Amino acid sequence: MSLNPITITSIDFDCENFTYRAPMKFGGMVVERVTVLNVWCEIATGRVKARGFGSMPMGNVWAFPSKQLSYQQTLKAMLTLAERIAGAWRVAHPWPHPVQIGFSLEPKVFQAARDVTQELDLHEPIPELCALVVSSAFDAATCSQAVRLMPCRLAAASMRASKAVSKRMLTTVFSVSCAGTGGVFKVPPAMKASAFRSSAGFTMWGILIVIAYLLSVQRVYDG
Repeated sequence: MSLNPITITSIDFDCENFTYRAPMKFGGMVVERVTVLNVWCEIATGRVKARGFGSMPMGNVWAFPSKQLSYQQTLKAMLTLAERIAGAWRVAHPWPHPVQIGFSLEPKVFQAARDVTQELDLHEPIPELCALVVSSAFDAATCSQAVRLMPCRLAAASMRASKAVSKRMLTTVFSVSCAGTGGVFKVPPAMKASAFRSSAGFTMWGILIVIAYLLSVQRVYDG
């Protein structure tokens, strides 16, 4: 079954600054604040649209550890990189699955990190891990609403397949349980034919399996 590709129609982001109530040691350094990158991504497939949200702390202390650059310098590098990555995501090629979008943009993300390193004249290059941390907020925003874009026919096909498997499992278990009763418990043919046509019938089969199982256990103990 061919699925409509997922297209990114818009990308928006902003930042929030938080100060910890108490200093915390993380990554071998004491940190007192954090900047969080928030991303909103509108995606579409066919006529269906959804707006997803993703958020990621800019952990420059551990993602961009440096003895030559200050906290503010590494943070500025990550926020500048976020602007470049947002541009890449806005023109991303449509893919059948949202995860593929992030994988396809990795080369552009790493190239953007090299460009920002030169633009800001940093003494140390932006690590690839740092670039992926920034990109992960955009990835999360894209994937967060992807489930809503799955076609109804795919969901229906999955339910039919699951129901078919469950029917085979229940039929097998029920047959074994009835055999254990020594023929005391039997199912009318009409019920067998219509048992799985409704959720009530499906539940009824489950109850009958429990009854047949209990009768079989009782027969074993009585014998």
